[in-house]
Amino acid sequence: MKYTDKLYTDLFALAHHWANMACRVVDGGFAYKMLGERLYSETENRIKDTICNYLDIKPGCEKSAADSIVFSSLSPLPVALAAFSERCIRTASKLGATQLLLMGGLFTAPYPDKTEIFRIDKPEVQAVKESLLARAGCVSFANLHRIAGDILSSEWIYSLHENGYNAESPTTVILGDLPLYLDEKSFKQLLASLFKIIPQGSGIVFCYPERQFFTDTDRISTAFLRRRQKNLLSGASYSEVQMEKLLSDQGFRLYEHLNPRQVHSQFFHNREIINRRKLAVCDHINYCLAVKK
Repeated sequence: MKYTDKLYTDLFALAHHWANMACRVVDGGFAYKMLGERLYSETENRIKDTICNYLDIKPGCEKSAADSIVFSSLSPLPVALAAFSERCIRTASKLGATQLLLMGGLFTAPYPDKTEIFRIDKPEVQAVKESLLARAGCVSFANLHRIAGDILSSEWIYSLHENGYNAESPTTVILGDLPLYLDEKSFKQLLASLFKIIPQGSGIVFCYPERQFFTDTDRISTAFLRRRQKNLLSGASYSEVQMEKLLSDQGFRLYEHLNPRQVHSQFFHNREIINRRKLAVCDHINYCLAVKK
């Protein structure tokens, strides 16, 4: 599985949530526009085929089985991460953050108008995202700066400054689910790079896997997600204590930490009641806001 495949899958998960929920955790309407009706249907059929190959599905039950897996396995992580990230962005904006650095997040929601947005991606990923934005009718954003680069190198830092980034302005960094795909050494290097360019009080938003994410075979949702993205996942995992120490060693304070139960309580529970449908949260994934000391 390539990263661009994951991109389409995550967009589909958000769009599927939006299209099939009366009371949504997040608004996935923009994600649906980015895919368009044809690509949405093609992605749905591809996922349905994948599920049928993975599970023993009775003929004629593919659609209901696919919907069940999407709700229980594909949607929970991007939906929960989007909800948590959007809340952190709104709070940071109210507290004076004027810059948003997107390194692992999807550009699928309207961000504060006065916020300068810097999106860092490899050139091939930039091209895919631009085509998706064009499909949604959003050709240009005055406050969106596109930085072509590999986050595992340091070249993107120079491009960032060349495109108007202000190292003295309060900044929110969205890493999204990048820690799932970075080994511990690479994650530490990225944090060290970020520490150098963001001012004190700036925040970093991300999620990370616990050890059980890679070992829990009893949870079909976790097992399916691992299988789906097995060629991308790094295998690195952390306990809350380990993550707090890792962040502290790199100059950050763990400001907010939510486990799956807490994410469910804060973002999913009330919607469950209104929708009369259980909304799953991805097992063994924790959500963090870290602040530069």
